[in-house]
Amino acid sequence: MYRMMAVTALAATLLALAACGGGSESPAAANGSAQSAATAAGAAPSAGAQARFTADDLARLAQTTIPGYTAGRQTPSATSLLAVYESAAVANGARVTAVVTISPCDPFICTNLDAANFKGKEPQLKTVLPEIHINNPALVFTIGNVELAPGYRGFFTYARSFVSNNGSTATANRYSVQYHDGTNQVAILLTVKSEGPFPKSEAEMQRQLDQPSGESAARTVFAAFQPAFRPTP
Repeated sequence: MYRMMAVTALAATLLALAACGGGSESPAAANGSAQSAATAAGAAPSAGAQARFTADDLARLAQTTIPGYTAGRQTPSATSLLAVYESAAVANGARVTAVVTISPCDPFICTNLDAANFKGKEPQLKTVLPEIHINNPALVFTIGNVELAPGYRGFFTYARSFVSNNGSTATANRYSVQYHDGTNQVAILLTVKSEGPFPKSEAEMQRQLDQPSGESAARTVFAAFQPAFRPTP
């Protein structure tokens, strides 16, 4: 029963992260990503020892800089941090937007991030996407575990979809990863912000952000925040 409730909650949370077309997802929508895909796996107990982030901790983390990225909106609160960064230009003048959400763990959110726990839950995980992409037979959708750094094992999803019909084009291209140490959690959402010509093919989208480049970017972003987190429990 709990698993079904968790999956239902997951779908509702991920819908808040949905983005249309090829633009980057809004920081307000991405604020829910710390409570995102991991919910599908079921709750895991807190690891305990380390203290939860305080308002002062989150304010300090808001000053974090990332090599190769320009800091945008930084919004610390008493319980969470929303931080937005933009990369240098990639293919076709696009930039990668990184939205980082940090908060203390909640027993119902900080779950076992082993990808095996998410098998069969792909339909719920896909609800971050507009329906046109969910229904795209050529949708690329991958889930799995990734070593963000030695000893830091996160759970990722990668989605890419290009749909062109009657002169109208819709795109989705996003890499998302969650990590927690049992006490505090971080979610990193990477999307593409087009500043040049809109992609005319999936191949162009892939040059801007694919799974390997998303993984590399996630590691770069995570590295800046890594000292605040313990290794995988």
